[in-house]
Amino acid sequence: MFKKILMLSLTAVFLFSCQSKTEKYSTVKLEPSEPRQGSVVTVIYDASGTVLKDAKKVYMTAYQFSSEVEDAKKIEMSGKEGKWTAKLPVSKKAIGIIMKFSEEKTVDNNNDKGYVFQVYDKDGNKVPGLKAGLAVAYSGWIQNLGIDPDRAKAYELFKEAFKENPSIKRAFIVKYLPVLIREEKSNPQEKLTAELAEVEKYPNLTDKELSILVDMYGNLGNQQKFIQYQNESLKRFPKGEVAQKTEYRNSLQHPDVQTILSFERRFPHSDFTEGLIYTALKNFIARKDFKGAAKFLEALKDYVHPYYFSYVVGKILDNNADLKVAEKIARLGIERAKEVASQPDSAKPKDITMQDWQLMNKYYLGRNFTEYGKVLYDMGKKAKALEVLQNAFELIEKDYRDPQAIELYAKLLVEQKKYEQAKAMIEEMIKDGSATHEMKKLLKKAYVGINKSDAGYAAYLAALEGKANEKMLEELKKKMIDEPAPNFTLKDLDGKNVSLSDFKGKIVIVDFWATWCNPCLKSFPGMKLTIEKFKDDKDVAFLFINTWERVNDKFANARKFIQANNYPFHVLIDDQNKVVTDFKVSGIPTKFILGKDGNIKFKSVGFSGTAEHLENELSAMISLLK
Repeated sequence: MFKKILMLSLTAVFLFSCQSKTEKYSTVKLEPSEPRQGSVVTVIYDASGTVLKDAKKVYMTAYQFSSEVEDAKKIEMSGKEGKWTAKLPVSKKAIGIIMKFSEEKTVDNNNDKGYVFQVYDKDGNKVPGLKAGLAVAYSGWIQNLGIDPDRAKAYELFKEAFKENPSIKRAFIVKYLPVLIREEKSNPQEKLTAELAEVEKYPNLTDKELSILVDMYGNLGNQQKFIQYQNESLKRFPKGEVAQKTEYRNSLQHPDVQTILSFERRFPHSDFTEGLIYTALKNFIARKDFKGAAKFLEALKDYVHPYYFSYVVGKILDNNADLKVAEKIARLGIERAKEVASQPDSAKPKDITMQDWQLMNKYYLGRNFTEYGKVLYDMGKKAKALEVLQNAFELIEKDYRDPQAIELYAKLLVEQKKYEQAKAMIEEMIKDGSATHEMKKLLKKAYVGINKSDAGYAAYLAALEGKANEKMLEELKKKMIDEPAPNFTLKDLDGKNVSLSDFKGKIVIVDFWATWCNPCLKSFPGMKLTIEKFKDDKDVAFLFINTWERVNDKFANARKFIQANNYPFHVLIDDQNKVVTDFKVSGIPTKFILGKDGNIKFKSVGFSGTAEHLENELSAMISLLK
């Protein structure tokens, strides 16, 4: 879950044809060329002709996989003049390796295909299941390489893998069946039923296999089979997945401290514990019982992820509630975040690199410092707030910093006449395209504080913004793609049919969103700024596709939201969730920027910046497509 908080199209014919044998790349080679399980291989990367041709430092990130990620490593490579090498220990369980190469934000992941290599056993035979392992990746974890998950592609890969080698199917069945029921277009229930009948024949069904039988028969509404396999699982695996799910559903009714402690004692380190904690905190927040939330968090501190402390503090501040309670929770959050960050390396999940794991831990510590700093400021403890916010600023990578907290940090620096420090920090934000209008006002105060006059400020700011714009344009050029956009026809809030083809010859920004999606809503001020900027430009159009809603009347739901917030958006309703599927969207908000030829030129997933940064970025994209 927390990787998602922090952190989220390939050509099918090419991908499916190339994976039937080991792919040969001109850019990446292995020595020996057939990596064996348990061995060490040398990875040779020729960056000439790639986006990393001028890189001064290159990192290789390699994910080794079977039916799941077995190992993830990010290794600094050695070399010069575009020729780079690194040693990679091969996991004893791996069936394949997929790699990317990077320098800071510049990434070579083989044009969103990754560099994929077959792994061999100790006798030099291919370890079977490469395609199936890739299918698992495309159904989820491949996003770690900066590649969008694609369940339709995963389904095709699964079918090809099982046709070529039926003996591997059981090893992947638990990952395969959820993809089948979602992606099979012709008689999915019939095909799922046939697959389940085959699973039932497996000797000595495992905990996970019984769990998938329970889930899938429940999905099909087959109560007899559901109860049969539920009972078998509870009998054979009293602490297994089905037992955990059953107890979790029962505990959701009253997820108090004792219920959660009892659940954790019975099922140590269960993933479901977090769900109970989240539900309980939502209940406290809904009642605005923040004192109760504080007692709950204190009692369960050792089981609560650091994120939830900062989450509750943020809600207290939003509601102008008890600052002393907020301060207590923030202190608990910092303490907990430090504990998590000090855990041994063995606590790292397999599917992320050590560097990313450490960055995540720093992020959550920094997030708790951020909320603590806001609390201290509201309490009038400005000197302490400045110290705390500086800690947060140093801990969190710039792409994930809270703009509101950075504004407050800059404000405190200026108030305490730390002008040089404020100037340097805000300059960094401007150069990165992330500065808000308020930050620029503070920059002027710092400038005047240093120079005793505002003479030359306008030229100074224009030069900073010009360099930032040049940098953004260069980075965007590297990210530009050229893929056909699926056509669609949807009704807007007035009941009028609107087709993408209606906008032929225009630059079109297509924004997928939902009313329950917090990052979507946070991005809307920036979208509003951008629309206002281009309102007189007849060559630019914006379409906001409301999708994945969980309400009966989707039109009324979206109409109420848009009217309440007075957004000037042209909203279309994807009531069958078909268009979002056709565009292969894996998370929202997702924005597609289409050129005048109707092809997708840019794709942007998620939102964690400022309204001004979003406006600047979209404006730069539009300028490149003019």
